[in-house]
Parts: sequence; C-alpha cells; structure tokens
Amino acid sequence: MLHAGPERPIITADAGDLAYIALTLTDSAGTPHPAADRPVRVNVTGDGTLVGFGSADPANTERFDATEHRTYRGRALAVVRPAAFGTIRLTAVAPDCDPVDVLVTVEKPACHRVRTPG
Repeated sequence: MLHAGPERPIITADAGDLAYIALTLTDSAGTPHPAADRPVRVNVTGDGTLVGFGSADPANTERFDATEHRTYRGRALAVVRPAAFGTIRLTAVAPDCDPVDVLVTVEKPACHRVRTPG
C-alpha cells in the first residue's frame, strides 16, 4: 500500500513556507515495508507547485525536480510551495498500489505589526 501525509496540513501563503509530504510503502497493516521499493509518480494541482521530490538513496541519480522517483527503503518525500490561498492537492501513484491524495490548506499569513518609535 502507498500512504501519504503532510508534515502540517495547513501552511501559509508566505514565500518561505513549504509543505513536506512523506510517502511510505506499507503492508496491509500499515507497517512500513522497506523492501518494497518501487517508482512513485506525483502530480500537484490547485494552489501550489512541486519544488522537490526524492528519496534518501545516496546512490540515486534521479532529478529532484522530476515528478517520478524510486522510493528508498520504502520512503520518499515531496515538497510543495503555495502559489495562492486555497488548497494544494498532491496525488501519488505507484505500481500495485491504490492512488493516494493529500490536501494541504493554504491560508493567508498573519499580519505583523511594525512598531514605530515615539
């Protein structure tokens, strides 16, 4: 099975905010399956863009800006950046696994007050 989950389900539309989405291959009980490596393809739609995708494989030669990567020890990580307020949807697919969708909400950043002397 393929599981996906964001580090945080809500981010802000701030240029420096990112959403990290962990992708994990598991057995039917949800236990990570490190020996089941396979290619995973991601597609990002909505109010964000994919800025990086990869695994921790030290011998990997795949590009981090590609939408497909092979997992390493059953895991991969996608990073998305908000482009506007709303929702980012990441869909991940892998051979012999059902597709998974992850939604990340993009909110307006909090206003910061600037103090003026005097």
